[in-house]
Amino acid sequence: MHPHHFTLSLLKHLLDKAEHTLFPQERLGSMRSEYEALAANTTATALDIENAISRFGREIWPYHEALEELYRRHGKAREEARVREKLTAELRTKYDQFLTQGGKLSDFRHGAALETYFTPEE
Repeated sequence: MHPHHFTLSLLKHLLDKAEHTLFPQERLGSMRSEYEALAANTTATALDIENAISRFGREIWPYHEALEELYRRHGKAREEARVREKLTAELRTKYDQFLTQGGKLSDFRHGAALETYFTPEE
């Protein structure tokens, strides 16, 4: 195992998340090659890996933010409408109250907020 395995895992996570953005795949491929070289080099220091994380992050971040903005402008309302269509009338009323109070579909990861409006079965 690499002596800086956990720092390398942060770099890998950054690259894996970039796959789901509009980041150029050719550049992502070269970043992955650099990651593989660092992973294979057991003499690579934590600073070497952290520098790669910083460099890659500065390149990837604008693409991540652009994708988030696209979702906010064009995807969020559609997603909420599709979910709403699938609900029963009773659940639709609860869902509308949830959204009115500032709830978001992504809140399913934070049980406390959802449990105010929905039972675990719902």
